[in-house]
Amino acid sequence: MDTTKKDASGEIRVEMRMRRKVWKMADRSNDRFVNFEHQRRFEIICLVGEVLDVMTEQEWRHFVQRVQSRKELKRKEEEALKNQQNLF
Repeated sequence: MDTTKKDASGEIRVEMRMRRKVWKMADRSNDRFVNFEHQRRFEIICLVGEVLDVMTEQEWRHFVQRVQSRKELKRKEEEALKNQQNLF
């Protein structure tokens, strides 16, 4: 997967816009929602966006590499387990 930091940041912005449209707001100018849980979740997605904004391209690539490596390791472990089960 060749997702760029720009792609991820854009997706966060899309999600924030969608939540503003769908969830009932108490104060639109300050991104305040009526529902406490919606407010909490919106603040989390904002924080993720802010983290992406300050992250360098090198940091982004490092984390993407870690995710890909973890997925590959999990795939290999599952394959080894399946092969072991086939022996018996």
